[in-house]
Amino acid sequence: MTEEQFRDKLLSKIRSLKIAEQIVYPAATVANASMIERLFEKGIGGDGAKVGSYSTEPMYASKKQFRNTGAFKAQGKTGKKKEGRKSMYLAGGYKQLRQVQGYESSYVNLFYYGDLYGEMNKLTVEKDTVVVRLSREINKKKVEGLREKYGKETFQHTKKEKEQFAKDVSKMLANYFSN
Repeated sequence: MTEEQFRDKLLSKIRSLKIAEQIVYPAATVANASMIERLFEKGIGGDGAKVGSYSTEPMYASKKQFRNTGAFKAQGKTGKKKEGRKSMYLAGGYKQLRQVQGYESSYVNLFYYGDLYGEMNKLTVEKDTVVVRLSREINKKKVEGLREKYGKETFQHTKKEKEQFAKDVSKMLANYFSN
């Protein structure tokens, strides 16, 4: 192959490359999956530290706050059941609300109904960029509230995830141009 043929082949490859779809999207999918696993299954934020801890401040919870409604027992501070009571006293606060339903409570686990988790799994290509676009207003508010409560780093990628993303993009580009 002559130098001119090589240049023409390379230029043709560059012109036909849809970088967002062919290179960035696959690498972003891996990075996003890593972030979701870290955040939702391990409770670790983008700064590498635990996201936080659940409140242990005593509270009253209505049946509506229970995902596992079978765990709800209408009772007050004394544990006595009173006719017409519509809430359950939880001396251990929100942490206890999770515990009585059998949910993870030793670290902040953002998976409760699974709605936010599901939306964060959806990547879209917009022009030359790959983004997670939350479409439901309730999930936008959840993320905003979680960032306020636990810090803006919560939903950021870790240094390790960013490095892996860069490696994946480099490898995919090298593969693309070597064919």
